[in-house]
Amino acid sequence: MQNTTNVPTLDQAMIGGHYAFNIARGARILAEKWNAAPTYRPIVGNRDRTIVENWYYAVWSYNGFSFKNHPQNPGFSLPRPVYRCDGTQPRSNYPYQELIFGCMANPPVVGGAALWSPLAVTLPN
Repeated sequence: MQNTTNVPTLDQAMIGGHYAFNIARGARILAEKWNAAPTYRPIVGNRDRTIVENWYYAVWSYNGFSFKNHPQNPGFSLPRPVYRCDGTQPRSNYPYQELIFGCMANPPVVGGAALWSPLAVTLPN
């Protein structure tokens, strides 16, 4: 008899053990969230995929299109500064999509160098 209880599937093992597979799966999920609009998600702008701000609702949906990530959730202070992705601000003070957009604009610095080039990005109003 073979016991396979709590044994991860191959996909789960690859996601947890190989960074490129993990990134590819995350990109696939994000694309699925993008493609769910406008039927299941609102849209921002004209749905031009090359404009990062147009991905706002897809990024929100990636972590759960729910009130916990709503920018006007009373659990988050208003107004709040842009998230800097430098460890000085509690992540719990921001909805998921603002964490992501904040890190795009303010990449973490390791050894005096930013991990990626900053991308100027604004939140929808």
